Amino acid sequence: METLIDTDFWSVKTIVEDGHQYWRTYFRYNGNHKVVPIFTEIFQDAVQASSTQIMLINQYKQLRRWAWGVSDIPFVIIQTWKSWDKLPKFKTLLNILRLFEGHIMWATLSLMITFNNRLLIWLNPNFSKSVLSYNSSLILEQLFAIALVGLLVLVYMSLVFAPKRKTRIRDTITILLQWLLLPIVTILFGAFPALDAQTRLLLGKKLEFWVTPKT
Repeated sequence: METLIDTDFWSVKTIVEDGHQYWRTYFRYNGNHKVVPIFTEIFQDAVQASSTQIMLINQYKQLRRWAWGVSDIPFVIIQTWKSWDKLPKFKTLLNILRLFEGHIMWATLSLMITFNNRLLIWLNPNFSKSVLSYNSSLILEQLFAIALVGLLVLVYMSLVFAPKRKTRIRDTITILLQWLLLPIVTILFGAFPALDAQTRLLLGKKLEFWVTPKT
């Protein structure tokens, strides 16, 4: 409560919630601020609608609103410039770098992983004949092989920690199907909402707050 009072409570100037409040508090205390996690049981809600199509649209809108957090970047840079002498230099620059990296990767990583060299070859067919194309393909192949090990571990964990239900076989198939759809989901409900929000910000088209229907 003391922190909320010191920061004049919740911001009404942006649709960004948690992230923006973190930065407002960070600059209010000149960088002497961190988020401490509380490990406790929680229950999450889910997007709900009258049909699957509307539900998917609502999910997209919610993710696009989250991706509007990219608007924090100019806010953070301006506030850093104003308070530079009072802020811890390394910590602040590291946090700004993480902010940049998070939003850039959100919008591009799944596309790069899915299409990698193919996109460059489509844009420039001669690229396939270059040494860079050959070497990058070998490097990506090795990286994906390593990443596959981690992915298999995550799939196993999702099966082990899933709540026990009567329809165990059907639930197992559903969980495995979710992982198979991961490339599609990360693009449609990852990269696209982020690119949508960033493009709107680039063109000066303000995104209004929208309450997601949930259950």
